[in-house]
Amino acid sequence: MLDLYGLAKFSDGFPEYAQQAQCRDPYERVGNLEDAWRRDVDFPRFVPHLQLHEFEALVLVDVRVLKTRFIEHAEKVDLLAKAIADTGKTPELINDGEETSPSCRITSFLQQYERQKADAGSAAATAIGLPRLRAACPHFARWLSCLEGLGR
Repeated sequence: MLDLYGLAKFSDGFPEYAQQAQCRDPYERVGNLEDAWRRDVDFPRFVPHLQLHEFEALVLVDVRVLKTRFIEHAEKVDLLAKAIADTGKTPELINDGEETSPSCRITSFLQQYERQKADAGSAAATAIGLPRLRAACPHFARWLSCLEGLGR
């Protein structure tokens, strides 16, 4: 699992990155990049996943779970939740710009998240739970289903 947003740092070495940069449909773009990655690695058990747009998209499914970690900032978390809802987008489609990526949206309301993102992000995703993550993030859900199907 890699973040699509972070791939820009490795664009010269990632298969078909430049060709896919013009693709405007995020799901098509990420699918094409994963297919190129799979072909490049060429190993039958390799199941690539590029998270749209970064891991924090999973946290955006329900940022209110951050209240348990950042109790003293509950009001800011509520404002963040409203801002996310106001986008009208599913978490995976939240913009991947420098100022509007999922992690930037979180830290713009909750600066403390930046220093704790590894622990706080994984704890938030755990608290949200796989059923809700799957329901809100179809690309992530497809990857999980693929992994689950490997044992059949």
